[in-house]
Amino acid sequence: MVKLQMFITLILISVRSNSFCQAGHHLGMAIGTSYNHSSFGLTGAGAGVRFSYERGIAKLFSGSVTISGVIEYSSTSTRYHPGIGFGTYKYTWKNTGVLFRGIYYQEVTESFFLYGALSLGPIFTSMTESVEGAAFPSYVAPRYPKIRVRPGAFAGVVYQWSHPWSIYSELGYGMLWFSTGVRYKIKS
Repeated sequence: MVKLQMFITLILISVRSNSFCQAGHHLGMAIGTSYNHSSFGLTGAGAGVRFSYERGIAKLFSGSVTISGVIEYSSTSTRYHPGIGFGTYKYTWKNTGVLFRGIYYQEVTESFFLYGALSLGPIFTSMTESVEGAAFPSYVAPRYPKIRVRPGAFAGVVYQWSHPWSIYSELGYGMLWFSTGVRYKIKS
């Protein structure tokens, strides 16, 4: 506990004014790839979209810290064929996340930044199961609606090609494991 308090104190001492590279307010949109897995071993892949609002809050060491509110949506599916006479099972997951992100940016050049981010928030999931071509009639059944709190961790790059516009790409653990997007600075 003492180490945690010392770490927090060090961070608070290091926080400075907000005249830094990522200061201001940004709107962002990204597309990416997503995945899901079930408790019985099936994995599905698909696509997703992210919308974000980001605000710079402080300078920390030689970089900057921002906070972000994020809404993400993804849809993934997979097919499973257990054998003759059983048909083909299709599982589809639809996820919506409302997340909070903390992001640390490190400037490499005037227009190129590296960043790391941590996220946390509820993910609302629904899954459906359908069977086609079986010896019994086809059906579609909702399996479950589920709400869970899910953490995430990401690393990425940002390239600012003009004053209000920048593009970014990130890789990590969350609803979208790889994404590419654009940001627009709406306010300094």
